Amino acid sequence: MLISKKNTREKDALETRHPMKKLLLIGWDAYPHITAGGIHRWQKSLIEGLPNWQFVVFNQLSNPNANGGFKLPENVQVIGIPIFSTNRYEEYYDDKTSFISRIVKTTEKTIDKFLPLYDTLLAEFFSEICNLEKLEEVVYNVHSFFEVYDYKKCLDNPRSWEVFMRRIRQDPIYKEMNLNDALRAFQFIQRSLQILSVKIPRVDLVQCSLAYFPALLGMIAKMKWGCPVVVSEHGVAFREATLNYNLDYYDKYSRILVKTVAANVVRVLHHMADVVVAASRANTFWQQMLGVPTTKMKLIYNGIDTKKFRPIDVKREDNRPTLVSVGRLEPFKDIVCLLQAIKFVKEYEPNIKCLVYGESITLDYANRCVKMWKQLQLEDTVKFMGVTNEPEKVFNSADIVVISSVTEGLPLTACETMACGKPLVAADVGGTREAVQGCGLLVKSRNPHAMSEAIITLLKDEKLRKDYGEAGMKKSRAEFSVEKMVDEYAALYESLVSKQNQESIQDPKKESDSILQVE
Repeated sequence: MLISKKNTREKDALETRHPMKKLLLIGWDAYPHITAGGIHRWQKSLIEGLPNWQFVVFNQLSNPNANGGFKLPENVQVIGIPIFSTNRYEEYYDDKTSFISRIVKTTEKTIDKFLPLYDTLLAEFFSEICNLEKLEEVVYNVHSFFEVYDYKKCLDNPRSWEVFMRRIRQDPIYKEMNLNDALRAFQFIQRSLQILSVKIPRVDLVQCSLAYFPALLGMIAKMKWGCPVVVSEHGVAFREATLNYNLDYYDKYSRILVKTVAANVVRVLHHMADVVVAASRANTFWQQMLGVPTTKMKLIYNGIDTKKFRPIDVKREDNRPTLVSVGRLEPFKDIVCLLQAIKFVKEYEPNIKCLVYGESITLDYANRCVKMWKQLQLEDTVKFMGVTNEPEKVFNSADIVVISSVTEGLPLTACETMACGKPLVAADVGGTREAVQGCGLLVKSRNPHAMSEAIITLLKDEKLRKDYGEAGMKKSRAEFSVEKMVDEYAALYESLVSKQNQESIQDPKKESDSILQVE
């Protein structure tokens, strides 16, 4: 845990008279541990743009080593917990309580009390249409139990596996699952439930950067303290989880199970949220499909720093026509499709060069990209540049920026490219059209032929590239500035907290620490 504090008596006295409101900011693989990507930039912009708020950042991490050095603003406290390669979250976060005592207290008799809770939770997770109120209650009760007893001893107990398998065998579909996939599904739920053991400080408001497992902490905070909850969907967590599960799970029955669990988690989070923010109009269609009422929905575009992202002179290595792609090497970014498109473009322009910037977070996919790169004989055409700390220079070094993703919310890469006055060729997915239309060419995703034709069209027409670049600069400044985004979030936060405070005055209720009384 990293906490920065003001040390002067004058500052302490001022904060006593005017206490800062506290916001729990929930994310996955984002600020401050992961220093790249749209969610990181969005969170960083909120924190820097709202210095009058105290932020408690909870970050669930895929990589336990994503804990490099970083300097935090004075209004930030961080809780970073890996979902993999750890036994207990206390290894990474000291919540100032004794987890040894929780381990000692967790006996076989204790687990007798846990198993009915666990069975009820699984029943709601596995249900095609779960009871949302019941799921909210049992999630909170499991959290209350893990506050007192050790989550690992409970879920590692062989009887928890037996409860899980009994639920599987009772279902007419899931019972067809093979044992190996059943074990993977059990481990998926086991790891996901780890966050329910996390103790979080009291806050005035919760902001979730996705509607998925980490955001269950926001639901718990609301049930415990009555604080409002905002869920922002930058992509759509359910859509991206579904794509992931299609890659990770091969048995159709296990796919059905994990998608059902994901859908129920998303639905219960949308149900409890006070406001569900979409980062693009395209996301609202998914949210409506998942049952979010329009009265809860709000559109706020993610913002970019238009002072940083602007046309600047950049010295280039050579005069070769240059394409640039900026994004992590992962299946969602579909770099393989980009490589295939470049192969076709090379037939028109043999001197073409493509620079791919971004870190590799999936070894299997990175190896697949390298294999395709060699197979298509693009070693002299495409260069993998790694992470860049100066994306504004990268965009300005390009003739055309290419986005080949298979899923997006509102891609900040597109908005930053536009602010730099550069044209785009982009896959028409998610909210990309809302940003790019009129500022570049849109093509079908996973279609290298269409992508190559669009790139060639822009390479042939210098005036078209210039017109798109000028249109992009105007549009990015008018619609996608970080100042506009922060102002809209600030107004939303203040209205929710004010409303909550007013309701508390009109209808004061005695606070209860938990729904379930744990002995």
